[in-house]
Amino acid sequence: MTGPRRILLVDDSDPVRETLADLLEVEGFETAQAPSAAEAMTLLRHGPGFDVLVTDLAMPGEDGISLIHQARQVQPNLPAILLTGYADETTSVAAIPGGNCHVLRKPVEGDRLIEQITALIQRPPPA
Repeated sequence: MTGPRRILLVDDSDPVRETLADLLEVEGFETAQAPSAAEAMTLLRHGPGFDVLVTDLAMPGEDGISLIHQARQVQPNLPAILLTGYADETTSVAAIPGGNCHVLRKPVEGDRLIEQITALIQRPPPA
């Protein structure tokens, strides 16, 4: 693929989402932002595809795990990163079928997020 990789950032906290977007854009990624799972699904259904979904776990309405499930109905095998300060990492990953998902603890370190996004983009999709 040519051009910047597209990242969908979903977090109900505007400062967190905007900080992550700024970080990723400085690194050459193109970002789209949504404050909720519902708005993220609108972007997924009506826009170009994304290379990675980065979502908060705990949000009002639908949580990040539910969003990943829904997103993969629209874009199968979409790699995802689940950001959480609450859940046990093992439990969170086990709740997401299809793998191709990483869990990062909040507050997330910028270098760690970029490393995980790069790893997911480079990984071949599941057969």
